[in-house]
Amino acid sequence: MISESGVFAGLGPGRFRELPAQSLQFIEQGVWHYYYNTGDLETLAYAYPYVHRYLSIWDKQDNGLIVFRNGAWKWTDWGPQDTIDYDVIQNALYYSALVSARKMAKALNDNTHMTFYDQSITALKKAFQQHFWQDGFYSSKPNKLKDDRANAVAIIFGLAEPSQYQQIVDNVLIPNQFASPHFEWMIYNAMAMAGRYDDALARMKQRYGKQVDNKERSTLTEYMTGGGTENHAWNAPATVLSQYVAGIEPTSVAWQSYQIMPNMAHMKRIKQLVPSVQGDINFAISRNNNSINMTLTSPKGSTATVGIPKTYFKVNSISINEQQVFKAGLLWPTDNTDQYPGIRYMGEDDKYLKFELAPDDWIIQADQ
Repeated sequence: MISESGVFAGLGPGRFRELPAQSLQFIEQGVWHYYYNTGDLETLAYAYPYVHRYLSIWDKQDNGLIVFRNGAWKWTDWGPQDTIDYDVIQNALYYSALVSARKMAKALNDNTHMTFYDQSITALKKAFQQHFWQDGFYSSKPNKLKDDRANAVAIIFGLAEPSQYQQIVDNVLIPNQFASPHFEWMIYNAMAMAGRYDDALARMKQRYGKQVDNKERSTLTEYMTGGGTENHAWNAPATVLSQYVAGIEPTSVAWQSYQIMPNMAHMKRIKQLVPSVQGDINFAISRNNNSINMTLTSPKGSTATVGIPKTYFKVNSISINEQQVFKAGLLWPTDNTDQYPGIRYMGEDDKYLKFELAPDDWIIQADQ
């Protein structure tokens, strides 16, 4: 629902109230993610003008930050309200909405407001770092607020620099557990982006353990305490398992290409099914001390880039569908699809040996 003033409704039909935090989240985590996962350009074209109009009604401070917007209700998250760093969170959410709106405009080949996006994004990122970074964490009131929600969104929306990630995790995301389910999943994702997979999983187990062990309920509730609605859509802790632990995420619109970059943490076996718009992606990985085994069913319409982890041992040999496609010490060309149909070696980085795979069923084995 949208008012004549350009405000998004923060709540569903019949309850038109602006909750600025949720309105901003809707732009990045709703509109943009919906388009990126589905490729539904018609819906994006319908939504985009309203997105831009809403972002344009926000005021800016002289210091580059936005003017805090209360709307009808400044609600941002449950959990202890005196721990919420509203200023940091709202600036981060506005930044994420700007970045997503710019991507929407590019997808629609609409350059009308590109200068507004470019200048606003640059100015806000600089101001955010200048005014909120407190030598180890982000805070608008460092003597009072050390908010896990605020610091998580700084990472996931690209406001924090990678060099700051470990301090944020150690100083805030591990010791402070204030978030309700609305923000909790974002904290796991931030920890995973920092490479702290085991810490993310440990926090998830600690915070959700009682609900998972409750034999009377098969769903997750609105509050961490088990109260509120019994099957609440805010709960998304499994996203860290799919996107960062199994490592499956799209790399282009509508899953025309995607990557699998597993980070198994302490796990020895993982199975993950992703129902993409191109079809189901069915992936499994297992490991022991000297081998890694993967299976992948990749649907028609998608190209997969699969990373063989280098974390657990030195990989000396890789076979795909019983063909050796890599041997350590030899120079492997990246243009080798004639020799290995459907398989292209993409090189390596510090974490993975990478292969591009066409739609098909694949069996991958890496040995020490």
